[in-house]
Amino acid sequence: MLPGVLERGFELGEDRAALEQAFRVLDLRERQVLQLSYFAELPQSRIGAELGISQIHVSRLARRALAKLRTELGPDSGFSGL
Repeated sequence: MLPGVLERGFELGEDRAALEQAFRVLDLRERQVLQLSYFAELPQSRIGAELGISQIHVSRLARRALAKLRTELGPDSGFSGL
């Protein structure tokens, strides 16, 4: 395996561990919203329908959850896309 590939695999593992730890600061509903949005790639209207809440509430929960993750991970985490 090439050194760059191995190094990138290591970085991905570190990122995953950091995100897993950071997700612990989220409540259940916030985790559900992010999982459905980013992993299941559902639109907010569908997430709202599945969770029994409005699309506006989904938007607010997502924004709040991402803010918590940014705070938990810190500015130097390399997760600038959050």
